[in-house]
Amino acid sequence: AQCYVITRHAEFLNHYGAASASILRDFDFLRGLESGTPSKAAEVRIIENHFEDWQTHWANPAIEDVKAGRTSLGSAKMANGSGPFSGVKKELAQFRQTAEKAEATRKNESLRMIHRAFVWGILLAVIFAALLLLLAHIASRRIAGFIRQLIGASDRLRQGNFEPGLPPVTQNELGALSSSFWHM
Repeated sequence: AQCYVITRHAEFLNHYGAASASILRDFDFLRGLESGTPSKAAEVRIIENHFEDWQTHWANPAIEDVKAGRTSLGSAKMANGSGPFSGVKKELAQFRQTAEKAEATRKNESLRMIHRAFVWGILLAVIFAALLLLLAHIASRRIAGFIRQLIGASDRLRQGNFEPGLPPVTQNELGALSSSFWHM
């Protein structure tokens, strides 16, 4: 608006109209983002009200004065227009900075949670792997012990001892092998 008021070139008026519409859409978008936080949504509405006040009380009247040929806009009146607009820009910058800090905090917290979950997952995987190794070790020792008993029994049979002292018969494959050996 100020560029149009100073230069009276229509292209600045077109830019002002497009920028105003874009700013209002941005306010709608910001209110949508902050709808879950009533205090932030109210803050967006306050900044939007300041912008609309600037338009209503300075920008639109100044544009209409220039269009009507009233060109007595002095530096005081220009300062009256730029001050509130600078205030709106400052409020928006502060709001954006606060929102960016809050987003960074949320992102950092999310990353910490992911890191914690990853560490717990690795820890649980290591514990599970250790348990599996322990169970495999126990099972292999049982199987190896049974096979050693069968080897000892076969050695005693070869030496003529027909009471081989086989491991007890169980209800699995090793028990079947022991029973088959006994019946030999």
